[in-house]
Amino acid sequence: MQGIVINSGNTSDGTLDLSDRGYTKAQRTESIIWGIKQHSNVGSIDAIAVKATSRNIFSSLESIDPNNRKWEGVIDHFAPYIDCEYTIWWKDLHGHGPYKHDPKIAVRPPGGVAVLGIAGLIQKAIFMLLGIFSFYKLFSRKKKNKE
Repeated sequence: MQGIVINSGNTSDGTLDLSDRGYTKAQRTESIIWGIKQHSNVGSIDAIAVKATSRNIFSSLESIDPNNRKWEGVIDHFAPYIDCEYTIWWKDLHGHGPYKHDPKIAVRPPGGVAVLGIAGLIQKAIFMLLGIFSFYKLFSRKKKNKE
């Protein structure tokens, strides 16, 4: 489980000061909890939703607090390894708003290594072999020149 704390909100442009600075790395099936810091000027989270330009990575995404001060999202078991942009709609302590902020969540495999796929692995192997072959040719020429 990861927690993202909303430290404060800027009502002039809608931006939020988040503990993850607007970018979280998560794994499949992981739970993400958004919570509002006490004594913050943010009163509630009205909604959290994946932007239309991103693929949905969540199997569930809902408020877990009757005052809408905490939300939970669970990364889907089959979520693609991508960066997902989402929107947080929020109101200030006086109920003004809603304001919106657009952070990102990066779904990564365990260990954080990106999945290359078979084509990527073949390409890397070819480049490595070409590099080794070039180094060998260069080294053997220098050796012949010394003799």
